[in-house]
Amino acid sequence: MIRATFEKFSPVIFNHPSIDTLTNSVTLELQKIDRITPDTDHKLDALADIIIYTLGAIEEFKNPFYSHLKQIVKKWAKERNIQTPTPRVYLKNILEEMYEYFGYHSKEVRSILDLYAIPHIVLEESQLNQILDNSFHNIHQMGYNPYLIFQEVMKDLNLRTGYINNEGKFVKTHQPYTPDFNKAKYNDHSSINIFLGYMGAGKTFTSYQVMESNKDLDLIQHRLPIAGWFKMVLKDLGITKNKNDYNSEDLYHNYDILSQGLKDYFNLSYISPNIKNVLMGFLIDIDKDDSPRWIMQHFASDILFQVGDKIHINKTLTEIETSSYGSFYVDDLRFPREVLTILKSTRPINFYIIKATDEVRAKRLGITLKELNDFSQHVSEQKVRESINLINSIPFGTKTTINNI
Repeated sequence: MIRATFEKFSPVIFNHPSIDTLTNSVTLELQKIDRITPDTDHKLDALADIIIYTLGAIEEFKNPFYSHLKQIVKKWAKERNIQTPTPRVYLKNILEEMYEYFGYHSKEVRSILDLYAIPHIVLEESQLNQILDNSFHNIHQMGYNPYLIFQEVMKDLNLRTGYINNEGKFVKTHQPYTPDFNKAKYNDHSSINIFLGYMGAGKTFTSYQVMESNKDLDLIQHRLPIAGWFKMVLKDLGITKNKNDYNSEDLYHNYDILSQGLKDYFNLSYISPNIKNVLMGFLIDIDKDDSPRWIMQHFASDILFQVGDKIHINKTLTEIETSSYGSFYVDDLRFPREVLTILKSTRPINFYIIKATDEVRAKRLGITLKELNDFSQHVSEQKVRESINLINSIPFGTKTTINNI
């Protein structure tokens, strides 16, 4: 069973002749030793350690999601003065964690591994990606959010004290925090459906179609447009998706509307002088000739970013996590930081990438191709491509691409 699991986990490594010989010998030795029956936490911890060791095996990853995780591990390693391991050290660490996954104690595994010469096998990024993909997939299949498992283990590592041994491995002497993997267990009574695409691609239309097709499956359906609240506030200022009737004469009345909307939605009791200046500057800058869509883009991407770069997506995540039942539909994510925030949910996530030609998008929006190109230069549109690449690199969650609906 152990050998078959190893081969399935990473055939690149375990079909290598020298590794085959090594693991056969080590497994025979370990079979002489009693092992525990590993529980779920034991397996999750071993898989998370495999992920962290693998992220530390090379300096950079091209995969956007793994690159993000690499920066977290890199920061921790730098603070602990942990160097990039040699191929032999990396392979030894991975083998140790894989045997731990089956219930063998790490000290016993390491003492047996010390008896053998570890092959010098340099793995390429694509081969490391395979190990990461399988680790994340296994955690996901066990019913847990792999991103949250990773964060729990990193929290534990960041709080540990210890020293670096002569093999470059961190040896803990004090562990003040124990990872709580229950925080990462999926809520099977719910799901999140994320719709991402450029303006005019048909995100909202598609979200309603998916809601309709799921109505017999969902206990309750929730639409949570991230931009919904400030669209209502801007409407009170005379700005809607299709018109700009903003009256700039009563600046302080307009500020009261905007600041109250901000306080009501985010449960703020106080608007700081700095944020007041940001909001006043936004209101002063609005011109009667400004496009309503440009005003909304500017407020969502530039003004709210100064209030708090994740304040609106954090609010959305809180609404999701505090609801017991139902499926959620979000059709206006744009930024990678929003994708990574929603990825912290304990709800299984379904991603929908919505695509349409420029001609189709311009016609839907009632604008020219030149106007579409001008809007496309805004940061909120530019970041959509990064977000799509990030989503496609995440090794869990379902992904569906829909073209020219």
